Amino acid sequence: MTIKKLLLGLSLLGSAFAGGIQNQNQSQNPLIPKGWNFYFFGISYHLREGWKDAPRKLDNSGRWVFNPGIGIGAEWLKSPFERGFRPIAEAGWFQDCGDKSLYHANVGLRYRYITDGGWSLGFTLGGGIYYAQDWEEGEYKWTGLPIAFLSLGHTLNLGGYRLLPEINITYVPENDSISATSDTDLIFTFITLSF
Repeated sequence: MTIKKLLLGLSLLGSAFAGGIQNQNQSQNPLIPKGWNFYFFGISYHLREGWKDAPRKLDNSGRWVFNPGIGIGAEWLKSPFERGFRPIAEAGWFQDCGDKSLYHANVGLRYRYITDGGWSLGFTLGGGIYYAQDWEEGEYKWTGLPIAFLSLGHTLNLGGYRLLPEINITYVPENDSISATSDTDLIFTFITLSF
């Protein structure tokens, strides 16, 4: 599938050029990302009724579900280790609560506050497109969704190289366009590793 190849290509590109991009961050060119993020999905919590037959449910009611997946993102104008606003873009894949593939691409604006002790508190607002397999028909469908999430992390210094692991919590509104968001509002958690 071409989307999987695109995501794989973005991941490899991010890995291959991570070191070089850190050196280019001193540049004033706004088109060069100042930071990269890898996303590791996650656990969802159904705010209303859970799905008792969810294949990866973590409790009997199906309100807590494990949703494995990966993604890559970029930040412009500021590095992940600087305070302030920055535009972001991200793309990824994960398995939804019905164990079907969901692909997404988001753009938005992130504010990150970094303390002198290295703690990070962030807030992201934006929107994205989602391409998900319908649970009943098996066909893939497109939809748009807003994104809003909070992040909490701490900078790690590993041999002169800085990493910022964060835990993120996002609210996903009910949306009848795709099965993954058709039954209830969700709280979704995932981990990012920024460099």
